Amino acid sequence: GVGPEISERQTQASTKQFNYSISASPNPFHSTTNLEFEIPKASVVSINVYDIRGREVYSGKMSGLAGTNSWNWNGQDMLGHRVSTGIYFVRINDSQQSVTRKLMLMNKL
Repeated sequence: GVGPEISERQTQASTKQFNYSISASPNPFHSTTNLEFEIPKASVVSINVYDIRGREVYSGKMSGLAGTNSWNWNGQDMLGHRVSTGIYFVRINDSQQSVTRKLMLMNKL
């Protein structure tokens, strides 16, 4: 996919322990869920969503700021199609660590 350029410059990891976590609200969700996550420094963040079988349904990048960031997922794949009701896993990676959160999408009947 097309995304922002990633700097070739490497920096030393901070010695401070940082709490990598993702919160999702609401979860389970029907239309959109808001994911909040923290990163220790500004960096390009990769966001990937996988279905229960491990197939990637969404892949994207965003410029994350040091501290709390948020990203909304509307339950659509990369082509804009609504995905099926079920369990999904969102993985967020920055330059230092990766964290994964389980999501439950419940389409209205």
